[in-house]
Parts: sequence; C-alpha cells; structure tokens
Amino acid sequence: MPESLSTLADAAKRLGISERQAGDLARKGQLAGAIKVGGIWRVNPEKLEAWIEANSVDAAAVRAEGERGQQ
Repeated sequence: MPESLSTLADAAKRLGISERQAGDLARKGQLAGAIKVGGIWRVNPEKLEAWIEANSVDAAAVRAEGERGQQ
C-alpha cells in the first residue's frame, strides 16, 4: 500500500468532477486506484495520475461519463 492515500474529494478535484460522481465511479470499479479502507474510499494518487496520463483523460470527458451514469 502506498505511503499516503488521497480522499475521494481530492480525486474528484483532480478530475474536475463532484465527490458524488467520484464515489459512483469508485463503486462501479471505474475510478483508478480507488480502494476501500475501513469502509471509507481512498485513492492511490499515483495510480490515478498514471491512469489519467495513459488515457489522456480530460475533465470534460470524465464529467460526461459521470453524468451518463446518473441518468
């Protein structure tokens, strides 16, 4: 396990989405680096950043995916 894990709020901010959207993505297994620790979602920031870089994801695309999931 990495030295420090980020919160869902930190991941959401990095992706430009709401914390709720980040939680929805984590529950669906679609948020890179998201794991549950003691019942609370945490995010490995290195895995999240690697995923962003590998997929050339921009915040607008992530927001659109989150909005589609809420419909």
